[in-house]
Amino acid sequence: MGSFVMRRVKDGFVFQLYAPNRLILSTSPVYITEDACKKGILTVMEQGKNAGEADLTEVGKPLPKAPRYEIMRDAAGSFRFRLRAKKGDVILTSSAYSDPTLAALGIGMVRENVEDARTYVWRNGEVALMNLLRRDKKSKKKPGRTPDVAELTIYTDRPLMTEEDRENGGPAAPAERGEGNTAVNGETDPITELFGD
Repeated sequence: MGSFVMRRVKDGFVFQLYAPNRLILSTSPVYITEDACKKGILTVMEQGKNAGEADLTEVGKPLPKAPRYEIMRDAAGSFRFRLRAKKGDVILTSSAYSDPTLAALGIGMVRENVEDARTYVWRNGEVALMNLLRRDKKSKKKPGRTPDVAELTIYTDRPLMTEEDRENGGPAAPAERGEGNTAVNGETDPITELFGD
């Protein structure tokens, strides 16, 4: 089972999708508000499993309708994939791959992990499990409020590691996790908090 981890950065909020082996599969763009970031996670959960796929490195191929994964080549010559939502916005971007086949495998891993992924928030030096709910579009709306903004419940009574994990220091995490795992505001990496050093 994968994990979304949402946290505050300098200009707003981002989330990353981690595979069960704790590798970062993809990173969101920066969202200005926390609600918008939560809404982005919900959109990935809803659209990421069955999105189409397009290889933008092959010229002349027709693009499938969004939502779709797009494999592309970056300025450094590496391959990346991104997930484009139904409305056309890019909601996830992967790390760099040396080969388009590896990028395609990365897409497969995202598909496997998005639907049932747990969602965590990294806030004030602590990691907590979130339960994201989509509002019913038929419910009462307040003027000027989007009906599908995510609601948040934090379960602080659920341990993120078992007592045995705590005693043993938690499972070993990879020494290098790639981009996006640096400390924010001097805090430790949230995945270290989730899974141990």
